[in-house]
Amino acid sequence: MSNFKPAQKIDFEKFSKNFDSTTKKVLEIFTNHRVKARVVGGAVRDFLLNKSPRDIDLLVADDPAETLFFLEMYDLKPDTTGISHGTVKAVSGYGDSEVKVDITSLGYRIKLRGKVPHITHEKNWEIDSGMRDLSINSMSIDMNGNVWDYQNGIKDLNESRIRMLDYTKEHLEDDPNTILRYFKSLTYFPNPQLVKSDLELIKKNAYLLASSGDDERLEKNLLSIQSSPNSEKIIKLMWKMNIKKYFPVLPPLTTNISQK
Repeated sequence: MSNFKPAQKIDFEKFSKNFDSTTKKVLEIFTNHRVKARVVGGAVRDFLLNKSPRDIDLLVADDPAETLFFLEMYDLKPDTTGISHGTVKAVSGYGDSEVKVDITSLGYRIKLRGKVPHITHEKNWEIDSGMRDLSINSMSIDMNGNVWDYQNGIKDLNESRIRMLDYTKEHLEDDPNTILRYFKSLTYFPNPQLVKSDLELIKKNAYLLASSGDDERLEKNLLSIQSSPNSEKIIKLMWKMNIKKYFPVLPPLTTNISQK
């Protein structure tokens, strides 16, 4: 049993005012069935930065099969496209009014070994936090308003520091878009503090962007960078990291970017 204690406590009622009705319904379901659930990632980061969280992602201590069972029981449509990462989306509404809520099972991963699927499900909140991309995205908030910070993300947040976690460094090849998410994270602060070893790693692995096979997510992150107040500074850094030559895959996006 871990002796790790919450870093701080927040007003969960105030936090939950940012939740849509579907998220509230999902959390009520898990609470009623005594399934431990936490809000994780960017929503926690934004709230601690006194910003309104947009996407509310949930982490739960059951497996995807149980989540699917609960969604069916309460007439919520499931989206299982991310199930290999342990993520099931709860879907409500239709068309423009459709809402999707990410529900990820704690420590759940499916990997192929040859043609045989291998499932791991290590229910450990601390280990799972270390599998996030950046320290500032690794915090979680439970239903009592306790903020859990296993990777010193709050310290980095307070000091405007962007720091990759070890898991990210070891798995860049699995998700090259992590590189673009790193630069997108620089938009969170007017003067972000960078870690030299992270930049060296990005420069070394920039070539991975050429074969990411995920132009849609690359576009989304690049557009976020372009629309930020400090975009010019960030894009100059991207070019310095040898990223420019890997963007022929996205020709419409590069035409208006300053290359000074």
